[in-house]
Amino acid sequence: MKAARTVPRRGLPGDRGTLFDKVKWSRTYRWIEFSVSDYLMDAPESVMESLSRTIYTKIRDTEETFYPEDVCEWITSKEFRKAKQPMYISRCRGLSLSTQGEFRDLNDSYGRLVDQGLVEYDPEIYLGWGPRTSSRFAGASSVLMKVVNMSHALDSENVPEEVLDYCMYAHLSHIGMGLMADGPQRRLLFNKELNRFPGRAHALYTMEQLGIKA
Repeated sequence: MKAARTVPRRGLPGDRGTLFDKVKWSRTYRWIEFSVSDYLMDAPESVMESLSRTIYTKIRDTEETFYPEDVCEWITSKEFRKAKQPMYISRCRGLSLSTQGEFRDLNDSYGRLVDQGLVEYDPEIYLGWGPRTSSRFAGASSVLMKVVNMSHALDSENVPEEVLDYCMYAHLSHIGMGLMADGPQRRLLFNKELNRFPGRAHALYTMEQLGIKA
């Protein structure tokens, strides 16, 4: 009898559903079959071998296991991102093809952050507006694909530029931290980074008043 299960993602923050959120596998007495994301369909054989060994270790052991260096190097390479980012964007339901919203332009927000010295300009980052929904979350981002998906809740004359800039800064900081493992250390460093934003406390207060969640 086959046993079909999934292996939870570990150590790859900000990319739920991209590569390693769920790795499917099925097992019989003599073999285990893995099913991974099609983002990995053209991965080098050495990378797939390393990934397979790691997945097997995760299945067998209960201790925390992180992905090997050669896997992380490949999926964070410019070549990988250049090839896979368009595929990722096409699968982000409702993600805009323009930074220009009805009232706000994401490029303007990014430019203000660059001018303040809070972030460095990165031509690989893709900025877009998400679909119009009832969600009040400020947005989402992918560390691997360098995509920032901002909520239309921020595209309003009632939302100060300071709030948009803070939310943008949070996601850019998240991407800038790279593939650090989830956990207390990452959260501590992330919070330290957000404290660099001038007027953070006021931005958070305004967000609370507007019902916008970071």
